[in-house]
Amino acid sequence: MSVDVPMSRPGFGSVALAAHTSVFCNVFRAEISPDFPTQSIFQYSVLLANFLEVHITDFKDWSPPVVLRKQVFKKIAGILNAKSPPIYAVFDGDKLAFSHAEIPKNLLTGEVNASKPNERDNVFRYNLTPIQANPIKKAELRPLLAGAQHPGFSTKPTEEKLLLLIKAKQIYQAHNIAIKYPINSDENQSFSTSRAVFPFGAPELYISGGAVLKRGFIANLRVGNNDDAFNNILFSVDTTCATFVVPGSLVELSASILECHPRDLSNLRDDKKMILRRVLRKIKISIKRSPNDPGIIRLIYDFGSSSADERFQTEEGEHTVQSFFEKHHGMQLRGPHFPTVQTSAKKKANQQYKLTLQSDQQQRALTFQTSKPHQRFMDIKKGYRSMMTEEARDLSDAYGLRISEEFLRAPCRVLQPTHLKYGERGSAMAKDGQWNIARPPLKLFQPGELSSWGVMVCTPRVNDRELDHFFPALVRKQNDIGLNCPEKKPPFVRLQGTSSNHIRAAFHQTGKQARHIFGSDPQIIICVTDDKSQYYHIIKHEGDQLADKGVTTQCMVAKHLQKAQDQYLTNLALKVNIKIGGTNHVVPALRVLTKGPAMLVGVDLSHQNLGSVLKPSVVGMVGTMDSNLCRYSGIVGIQPLLEPANEQSRPRSQEPIEKFEDMLYQLLKRWKTEFPTHIFPKKLIIFRDGVSEGEFGQVLLQEYVGAKAALKRIGDENNDCKLSDIYLDFESHRIRFLAQQHDQDRSGNARAGTVVDQEIGDPHIFDFFCQSQAGLLGTSKPCRYCVLKDESDFSVDELQELVNSVCSSYQPATRSVGMAAPAYYADILADRGRMWLNIDDDQSSVGGNSHHEQTEEHRAADLEAYNDKINHMMNKINRVNHTMWWT
Repeated sequence: MSVDVPMSRPGFGSVALAAHTSVFCNVFRAEISPDFPTQSIFQYSVLLANFLEVHITDFKDWSPPVVLRKQVFKKIAGILNAKSPPIYAVFDGDKLAFSHAEIPKNLLTGEVNASKPNERDNVFRYNLTPIQANPIKKAELRPLLAGAQHPGFSTKPTEEKLLLLIKAKQIYQAHNIAIKYPINSDENQSFSTSRAVFPFGAPELYISGGAVLKRGFIANLRVGNNDDAFNNILFSVDTTCATFVVPGSLVELSASILECHPRDLSNLRDDKKMILRRVLRKIKISIKRSPNDPGIIRLIYDFGSSSADERFQTEEGEHTVQSFFEKHHGMQLRGPHFPTVQTSAKKKANQQYKLTLQSDQQQRALTFQTSKPHQRFMDIKKGYRSMMTEEARDLSDAYGLRISEEFLRAPCRVLQPTHLKYGERGSAMAKDGQWNIARPPLKLFQPGELSSWGVMVCTPRVNDRELDHFFPALVRKQNDIGLNCPEKKPPFVRLQGTSSNHIRAAFHQTGKQARHIFGSDPQIIICVTDDKSQYYHIIKHEGDQLADKGVTTQCMVAKHLQKAQDQYLTNLALKVNIKIGGTNHVVPALRVLTKGPAMLVGVDLSHQNLGSVLKPSVVGMVGTMDSNLCRYSGIVGIQPLLEPANEQSRPRSQEPIEKFEDMLYQLLKRWKTEFPTHIFPKKLIIFRDGVSEGEFGQVLLQEYVGAKAALKRIGDENNDCKLSDIYLDFESHRIRFLAQQHDQDRSGNARAGTVVDQEIGDPHIFDFFCQSQAGLLGTSKPCRYCVLKDESDFSVDELQELVNSVCSSYQPATRSVGMAAPAYYADILADRGRMWLNIDDDQSSVGGNSHHEQTEEHRAADLEAYNDKINHMMNKINRVNHTMWWT
């Protein structure tokens, strides 16, 4: 098999020890009409031209905005729908149209009247050109639906397979567009983004700062893995939330963002203008110069002087904005001292809010989005019914599909709770994904030795009495669980300011006092912060600068000081232990399943090329350094952007990791140094997060080959090491489970250890869904695992057990996590590296310039500076790399 081709499914899980049951999934099966395989799909390219633009002589010379293209095609569709029988053509929003029936030649060209909202109609010419000489038969969808089960498919040459799949995906795309077309194209019922639909009247919540949270739905066709290929078309629906800018007057919105009265917008300071610029830059506004003016749409780029002060020249001489409106429009400006952009303007509605939400906004958003599984599935059913209107039913019938009204029920297995091992022969079971080390009292598996530490107080809202109450309780808790801690009171150093210099000085003072009390540099400094601390990233960055002295940091929130609850003390003690080199617990099943020396590797990329200043992605890679496969070491690297083909295009992030071989080689060298017997692993199991299905092939080519090369570089004894590549999808998929009542945990979620590999899996690759975590507030999300390579020949049951077990090996908690712990660690580490780059832009040659002002030479210079920054920090970190300092 070619390196870039993922492996096929070897079978399904069947372990006898698991409880076999079923769950409802948020998908609906699409039932096909009897003649579906004999039907065809007609594909057309759509070319448009504005009839009134006389300089346009060729359709290809002009492409209207997306909103206008949709309006034009809606008029075209109206003409086709009026035929008898109706022709239901659908439009992809760009330049493609699909139809279940051939469009008559006399209707392939014509003229329609259309306009953008609030603008006058224009006449548009259209031309629909058939893409293929012959339509695509729907029977050619079978290779996509059947996968390896399709007769003869697996034995066909790769090129022929690709051609078959391309045709099948064109048919699939046509049906995916058709199913969602009525609601996506009806601006009177809803509005849509690139991913979701938001019905008017759906719940919404204002969350301050000019932001409003709206509830909507994401819906798509997906392919299942039922034995009957044409029974594999599924319709997935899930709830979603997105943040939008509050619609209305720009004056009122600006006051909302600054949390002030509109009159206070006069004579704004520069720092207040900066806040408005951050939120409103590139927001579209409608500018009207009189009540009867239809208005023009413009983008906000900046805020200037007030209308009374802003001056410009005309043929009549110099004017201020205020005097010009008075003279030419007879208008007295409402706010002559407001910053100039526009006045009395209505903002274009339903524009997405593009900034990261602040802590208080995040809390409100979380409360709004949280719903128990039963409620979520009720909301999904409401969304489904709002989409499946009579028009939608007619259209789907024309395409040979009828969507079931019932949730799909998939067989599942609930794996046995994971057994955990603690010190002094203690043990626990991860029942429902959680366990308690206080009852019965358990000792750490491998406690570190805490000989010196300190406390840095980063908020004025803490008094000495709270500190004297909490930290002796923490010392007692640490000693109770086996972490030896000196009885001496650690130094309490208060932060005197919030700048980097103040924080750096406080760290040095804490270290100095700890050396005086304990006789050595502190191994860890606990930083007490506010819940909404804006300085967290500075604290972490300055703390990491001390790693070359053997110092790690751990932040805690001040509100927990007063109560000093036992569970909070336990969680904090667990984090302290792993940051000084200890191991909290181990999962014996990991050694049993891997059958010999092994290394678990986690890899993730943190992309950051969405802002106006482009920066490279950050790679986080971790690997186990112990025989129990629970203690990790980490490394951070830089991933350059992919340069555009021309100057007009934007550089973009790339998923295949260029330095994969070098980074893995560094981890293998650490293994060689730290592993007690110096025996290299015989199995390397890589958990890779963040890769879409379309990128599987190119990522395998870069990273699977890179892993092989790293093993070869490290020495001949590693040539027989077996590789297993498991890719994770936790963020992008939309699958949720609703368990039957007797199979639910206390939160109403499916039990931890629930595995589904039938009905909703992919017919082409080896994948499964595993919900490994305990339910908390809302609906738990399963993680999708795609096993792309497995040279170790694990059985399906062994791989699923391995994945579920490794989720219980997460060291900082007494709960299983929702994704494989190595990938989770890598995600945290990549974010830490990203924080290093974003702490300031002093080393960047572009400063605050937008990507349009950056050249390839600028980006190359920046890349070198960013690499130097990462290398500088990793050199600092080397002293503590035997600990899990980043967790």
